[in-house]
Amino acid sequence: MPGVDFHLAVHARSRAHASALRAVAAGCDRSEYGSIATSRVLRYAGQLEWRLPYPARPQQPTGLRRAAWLIRFLGMSVREHHRRAKQRAGCAVLTISDTRTEANDTSGARLKELLAAAGHQVVAYAIVPDDPLRIRDTLQPLFADTGIQAIFLSGGTGIAPRDTTFEAVRDLFEKEIEGFGELFRMLSYAEIGAAAMLSRATAGIVAGKILFSMPGSTAAVELAMQKLALPELGHALGLLE
Repeated sequence: MPGVDFHLAVHARSRAHASALRAVAAGCDRSEYGSIATSRVLRYAGQLEWRLPYPARPQQPTGLRRAAWLIRFLGMSVREHHRRAKQRAGCAVLTISDTRTEANDTSGARLKELLAAAGHQVVAYAIVPDDPLRIRDTLQPLFADTGIQAIFLSGGTGIAPRDTTFEAVRDLFEKEIEGFGELFRMLSYAEIGAAAMLSRATAGIVAGKILFSMPGSTAAVELAMQKLALPELGHALGLLE
């Protein structure tokens, strides 16, 4: 068995490993010993290679090993949650504006198109003046509606005197999803530069429902929905159930 012993000598640095490899080789058909045994030994040696004491394998610091494990674990956890995500949600769309009508509300129309294309149902739609009391009065029956799980607001998120959506909704949040606004501004910065910091897009949880508030331009709606809200909507709603 010179060929097999050669591979054993190369791949096994201890009697224990050599014995394990010989056990694999011994299971081969004698008539085909030379070729089959060699391939099996090499395959098994590859499986055991990480255990060999020589040459020493470089070890990651304990902190890095733990971080790598945590990343793998969280990745598996997110994938598992996505498998359990809610596939279809009842949605409400509100356009916050003093001037728009249903005929020229391109942002609201685009919001409804994106939701329908993603398999969600738009069960309520309205155009609401940019006034905190009017906004809250419109939201209250939506919070009580069991057929609605997600609410989308467009408009009123800037810093002009009449931009009051942020003030109207933020105090209602039981939990604020800060990451939505942060990521939206980061993505906007790549498209419009420093003006992105003037947006007060936000999101949060109210009465077991998720509420997204985004700027009123069609481009901003597409960015917020396609990059952030729609990819995570089912996952977020699954967590709330």
